[in-house]
Amino acid sequence: MERRIGWSWAAFTLLAVAGCSQSPSAPSTAADAQAQGVAADPAAQVAHSFLDAIVRGDSDRANALLTPVAIERIKATGKTLKLLGLENYTFRVEGVRHPTPDQAYVHCFGKDKTAAAQAGEEEYYWMLRQVDNQWRIWAISYTPAPNQPQMIYSLENPEMGAVPVQQVIASASKAAAAPARPSPVQGAPPTAAPAAMPPAGSYR
Repeated sequence: MERRIGWSWAAFTLLAVAGCSQSPSAPSTAADAQAQGVAADPAAQVAHSFLDAIVRGDSDRANALLTPVAIERIKATGKTLKLLGLENYTFRVEGVRHPTPDQAYVHCFGKDKTAAAQAGEEEYYWMLRQVDNQWRIWAISYTPAPNQPQMIYSLENPEMGAVPVQQVIASASKAAAAPARPSPVQGAPPTAAPAAMPPAGSYR
């Protein structure tokens, strides 16, 4: 892949993307209709707004779209969400899935426009949950490189760093068997990694 974004906390604070929204038009194909369905989804809108804030280096707007727990835990680390911007990075929101009514996985792609022509796109999933009837981001899921396991980086547990999805699922399963021992990463995918989600249109 081209300039791969490392989704560790240090890299996250330096991330920025240059994408732009497009005004919706009347759907002419099934794909267009699907894309408008994604664009109309409130969770997808929050993920798009978060990425747009990263694009523009708008730390305050990005911070406001995190869960209160994430904001609190980030502050506890002594770090701040400081976005410097990468104006040559473009993104699109490809799809959204709701494993439960109060959780969402938003499927995104990004690319550095200055990268080699043969370079592919980065693929990642923003993980959201509802807080006071508002969608807020708590984690990101991504694959660091080909043939490597899919990871989850929880902004609510930044001290843990990136954790393999299968480890999170195993922890969640143990927590379900023993309620007194909660999963270290809240809201973990209950049965499968977000990568299993089929595409459902896209918007930029």
